[in-house]
Amino acid sequence: MSSRLEHRLFLFLVVTMVWSVAMRLQLGGVRSEDFKKPITCSYFNGQPILDVELASSPDCFRSVVTQEGPDQLKHNAQVFRSNIYMDFVFIALYWTVFVLLARVEGGRWSNWVIGFISSSTLFDVL
Repeated sequence: MSSRLEHRLFLFLVVTMVWSVAMRLQLGGVRSEDFKKPITCSYFNGQPILDVELASSPDCFRSVVTQEGPDQLKHNAQVFRSNIYMDFVFIALYWTVFVLLARVEGGRWSNWVIGFISSSTLFDVL
């Protein structure tokens, strides 16, 4: 049985890595030549998805999404929306990897690990 779990773990680990690369490539669709800190934002990293996720106000969000110009709002918003949906799949994948890893390793701490990763996954979704 352990061998089946190990095979599943390997498969989900590979799928998780491929999915994270796909998410990164998908963000290449954000149109912004010169990404600058918007005046309305207190936090700015220069990476569009991080800046959108951590936008402190609607004005900051709008400023980040329209970096290239107001005509790019619809396109960039769609790219960010798709990436957020992809992130929910990624969360499920990394939860599965950690749960399978805990089950493969077994031991008395595996239930604790599964509980902690499940609670952190819940907070990540929220």
